[in-house]
Amino acid sequence: LTQANVEKLISALETALAGLRHDHPIIEQSTPEIITSAGTGVSVKLKGYFSSVKSVTLNDAAFELTAESESDYGLTMDGRRSGTLTEGSAIVTLTSDFVDGLENGTYTIQITFDDGYKSGTGIAVFKIDRPKPGGNTDAGVKTGDDSAIGLSILTLLLATAILLFLLAARRRRERDADE
Repeated sequence: LTQANVEKLISALETALAGLRHDHPIIEQSTPEIITSAGTGVSVKLKGYFSSVKSVTLNDAAFELTAESESDYGLTMDGRRSGTLTEGSAIVTLTSDFVDGLENGTYTIQITFDDGYKSGTGIAVFKIDRPKPGGNTDAGVKTGDDSAIGLSILTLLLATAILLFLLAARRRRERDADE
């Protein structure tokens, strides 16, 4: 092997390894999948190099990325602090205040990576399904028992009527026997 061939081989291996290292993004973690109450934030971790993140969007609306340190970016949407993008692969965290301001529905967080070797997009989906204020008009205690109470009341009334009929019949027989 000549030095030139070794250098070509090393270059080819580096390119192949870069392709393997940069074969991203892969969702490693997304929590929670469904938000059912206020005060809940969202966290998405993608396997991909933090330094190659080009954009972060929520349902196609772009977050503004503001460098806060070497390993953190602030996420801002519509002039409002919405969350952070943190190193550790690429971790997007949306604050509970921001998520509380979103309507019920399905949301897609999209992170675009481009490191010069490869580009890719990581997608994580979460759903907000909170009860609407004033939507629960039933003031009763929730017991988990969904049985129809009308049938139980009807059975109780029927049993009471039969009992009264039997008592009346017994008294009539006793009266007839005394005479």
